[in-house]
Amino acid sequence: MVVDRASLDVKGSMSIYEYSADSGNQMKRHFFGKCGSPIYGESSCNEVLVVIRVGSLDEPRNVTPSNVIYTNSTVHWDYMETD
Repeated sequence: MVVDRASLDVKGSMSIYEYSADSGNQMKRHFFGKCGSPIYGESSCNEVLVVIRVGSLDEPRNVTPSNVIYTNSTVHWDYMETD
């Protein structure tokens, strides 16, 4: 789920894993260090938006997908219907 960084409010102590993506962008994965639960990611190519793991939300069932990303690198069994 892509959201404005300014609207993100995370409670608790986060750890960060940094790496270089295939694109060359610097990526950061934010997670709770104690349990390892992934929360959100960010890219050096966009400092305004972050990608939240929907499973980290209090009410993930309230979210309806509207876009699909990374479709060029999907595996054959990962299929989403298109309109």
